[in-house]
Amino acid sequence: MRVTNPCGECMYGMSTMTPAHFSGMDLNLLVALDALLAERSVTRAGQRVGLTQSAMSRALARLRDSLDDALLVRAGRDLVLTPRASALQQPLREALRQLETAVRPAPAFDPATAKRTFHISTADYGMAVAIPPLLARLQHCAPGIDLVVHPQHETFDAALAAGTFDVVMVPKRASSPGIVWTPLFSEHFSCVVREGHLVIGKKLTLKALCAVPHVFVSPGGGAHGVVDEALAKRGLQRRIALRVPSFLIAPLVVAQSDAIAMLPTRLAQQLARHLPIRVLPAPLSLPGFTVALGWHERMRDDPAHTWLRRLIVEIARSL
Repeated sequence: MRVTNPCGECMYGMSTMTPAHFSGMDLNLLVALDALLAERSVTRAGQRVGLTQSAMSRALARLRDSLDDALLVRAGRDLVLTPRASALQQPLREALRQLETAVRPAPAFDPATAKRTFHISTADYGMAVAIPPLLARLQHCAPGIDLVVHPQHETFDAALAAGTFDVVMVPKRASSPGIVWTPLFSEHFSCVVREGHLVIGKKLTLKALCAVPHVFVSPGGGAHGVVDEALAKRGLQRRIALRVPSFLIAPLVVAQSDAIAMLPTRLAQQLARHLPIRVLPAPLSLPGFTVALGWHERMRDDPAHTWLRRLIVEIARSL
């Protein structure tokens, strides 16, 4: 590792700091001390850490002053360690080795061999639309990566900050500082009806929309939604025969009754491939929403997390 040289020249090093328990010791000097204790030569120690002989001599003088010990003394042509220096040698070498390990660059992330579990929070809509293709890609290119999917929470900022969730896939909303939003895709609503519906034919009219019972999906428990607001502007209303908390329950009910439901279009189209239901355009303008990927700024440079975010964005664009 590279640091600022206490004598003004380049050397290995640690950023200069003087915590109280080091009594003002410049930690850069410890690298020089390690070299001096190992080489027992000012010249060779300087060569080892990239210092001139004069710079290393100045470092030794500072070390002697800081530690109040001669450290190395001359015995004929050689330098020998004082008892204090001998006691320092092994603990110092081990401490520097641990520090070098701690600040060593993180290994490159290889999805093909990585073993890791990611935690994702999303609504049932996100589970149905985004998780299946994500898992398929993981099994193909990252077989050691596992997922844990959590229900959508109204307050997830703290969970992202703490690492309880790696990412959330939800409609973008106001959030705490540090939460980063990456738009994934925009969504609008379509109507689903059962095959062979006796009232609704190939086209859903506004009159039919108000005449048939509805299954209303209300994850938060509210009694009215965007359809009711749009109808109210026209002086109309619908009958909500069933209110459910999940987008995945509604189409099962629709497939076995004359009720209809408004669902996000991607989900409706996906479910229509497996259930006896049809997807029809809504007969009035309804506001849509944007699904976004939420994550915490602290994970910006994490190689595995960066890879996951890019993969989710890539999959979202293909939906």
